[in-house]
Amino acid sequence: MPSIAPKWLGAGMLIATLALAGCLGEGRETEQSDRGAISSYLDGNLELGEVEALSLDAGDQVNLAFRLTDADGRPVAGERLAVLSRAGNLITHPAPRTDDDGYARTRLLAQRGGQDTLEVTAPGDIKGELRLRVGGDEANGHEDHQVGEAQVPEREDVVSWSRLGALETWEEDDLLAAEFPDDIQALEGRTIRVQGFMMPLEQGDRQRHFLLSKSTPSCFYCAPGGPESVVEIKADRGLAFTFDALVLEGELELLDPNEMGMFYRLKNARKAD
Repeated sequence: MPSIAPKWLGAGMLIATLALAGCLGEGRETEQSDRGAISSYLDGNLELGEVEALSLDAGDQVNLAFRLTDADGRPVAGERLAVLSRAGNLITHPAPRTDDDGYARTRLLAQRGGQDTLEVTAPGDIKGELRLRVGGDEANGHEDHQVGEAQVPEREDVVSWSRLGALETWEEDDLLAAEFPDDIQALEGRTIRVQGFMMPLEQGDRQRHFLLSKSTPSCFYCAPGGPESVVEIKADRGLAFTFDALVLEGELELLDPNEMGMFYRLKNARKAD
């Protein structure tokens, strides 16, 4: 059964230093096509002008604003953009919608060292790009660097993250579609155990609705992994928040598209012995 979720990837920790390597376009005009154009800015610093490229370190985060204009340079409101990192750096809101001034906002969390390009697409095949250079892990290229990842003890009584992550995925417009492997499809509706770290979605010391992640959360505003490495948890009774790894038991649900962009949900979840 295919499932579709917004494209979102792992999260990084907030680092105070952000380097802009000669890449602020001072008043540079975006080239308008016969359909329109997309330009890039630092959200909160629009007065600096358009940004063509950013130089970051792995772990940095930056708020971005992409402006959609029509062929006459007028702002276009109410359109949903698709934002994609070619190298797999995290875009926390990969499908933001433009406001009345044509701006759509998201946050970039740099995780993978080396060169990258953010591709931004609007309806009508209007495209924009923002170039990135991420330092701190260039030797590993774009392979397995993930900020905030921690190891948990192996357990034979849980469904492993490698099994949950063994998805075939492909792009459909601004969404990520996935085909669940047969062994995971066979688990739908059955009681299983999963192990991971709690990421709260509610205020308070006890959580009834939260995320269970493969990796330790390092940013409490975004999930530290892709949709294949996070399970949405629904618990009848609130569970006390903890930074330690949890083993939870509940009924597995394979998700069609939902508002949170998840592939997996554990219903009637409770702590396992």
